[in-house]
Formats: sequence, C-alpha cells, structure tokens
Amino acid sequence: MWFNLFRSSAESSGPVETPGNDQPRATRFRLDADVSFVVDGRRHEGRCVNVSESGLLAGLDHPPDVWVEGKLELEAGAHYLNIQVRVARVEGNDVGFAFCLDTENDRAAIRILIDSVSGSPLPSPSENES
Repeated sequence: MWFNLFRSSAESSGPVETPGNDQPRATRFRLDADVSFVVDGRRHEGRCVNVSESGLLAGLDHPPDVWVEGKLELEAGAHYLNIQVRVARVEGNDVGFAFCLDTENDRAAIRILIDSVSGSPLPSPSENES
C-alpha cells in the first residue's frame, strides 16, 4: 500500500514513513533559532524549523539555489556553530540543507547541535565502531 504522512512545520520530530523500499527519514527535532547561511560572501538570514542528524530545515529571507554549498551559522545551547552544508531543496522560502560531514570538526558540530535539541547525546564515531 502506498501512503505518505504529511507533517506541518510545527510537527518536527519523529520518523516519517515512506512508500516502497525508500529509507525512512532521520528523526527531526524542533529547533526555533536564528540561522544565517553564508555563501560567496552573501548572508541569507532566517529561522531554523527543525534539525536531524542529516540536515536542517530553515525559512530564509532570500532562498539560495539548490546544490549551492556554504556555511550555516547558529547558536545551540552555549555553542556557536559554523557548519558546512549543501542546499538540498527549496520550496518557497523554506530551505532544506544537507550537512557536509567531511571532517571530524563537522561531525562534532552536528553532535553538539543534536545533543542540544534532543536531550540525549549522539554516539561519537568511535562508539559506533565495534
């Protein structure tokens, strides 16, 4: 049976079921915080809607083009984070960012971000290896 579960932007956590053999989406956590996307010296200001281990959804003042890479700047808890991202989708002013996890610093920033919103820490890469 084919079905979709649609979520409003207010519903921002929990897995979303998908039809067929598609992988389920990562758990989303609500995060209402100011965010800036910086690309080629231009700042796009907005508000974060939700975040997962794989990316972040934000409403921006001037959405960038899809596939553009840049840096997201935001505060999470007591941390100021600067995270490398790629624009994965744009719908109106809503922008879906995919995290670029190229370095250990990138992975650490994501762990800090998710820890700050989920209340439970993500395992470090060394804890995942058996």
